Amino acid sequence: MIVIAACGGDKQETAPPAPAPAPIAIDAKPAARGVRGDGSNIPSMGRAPKIDEPSPVVDAGAPSHATIGEGRAFEATSLTLDMVKAKIASVYMAGLRRCYKETLKRDPKAHGNVALKLEVNTSGRVVSPTAVGFDDEMASCIQQQMGSWRFAVPKEDDEATEASFQLAIVFATD
Repeated sequence: MIVIAACGGDKQETAPPAPAPAPIAIDAKPAARGVRGDGSNIPSMGRAPKIDEPSPVVDAGAPSHATIGEGRAFEATSLTLDMVKAKIASVYMAGLRRCYKETLKRDPKAHGNVALKLEVNTSGRVVSPTAVGFDDEMASCIQQQMGSWRFAVPKEDDEATEASFQLAIVFATD
């Protein structure tokens, strides 16, 4: 039962209960969606595309790793090279590994260094990122990732400033 009260008066109206929904008939037999390409009557969504060449087998679980190598800070600010390395290792490394895994799909033996250059502006955003390394597509993937990176605002004498860094990421498979 629903009670409706009007503002400014003592009068209350009672609304009748909502009618029960009409029963729905359920067919015990599922609708057929077609037959498989081999002629069997097992329902399917149709035929799978024909593949002329086998796709390369890549072990998605193949052990691979990325480590942060040497680097340098070009300015002395409150944002240190160690802080940048720590943030990359804890927050951004998963994205770098995704770029590497995509590279391994194309070249399972790929490995090497990627040199990163980044400038952190007065709001902590990375501007003008560059990545150069052993694979151009991977470097492009990493550079695109770097465009969304954020760090603590670099300061010098309690004033926001810019800070530039250069470091290497080493990619290898086990």
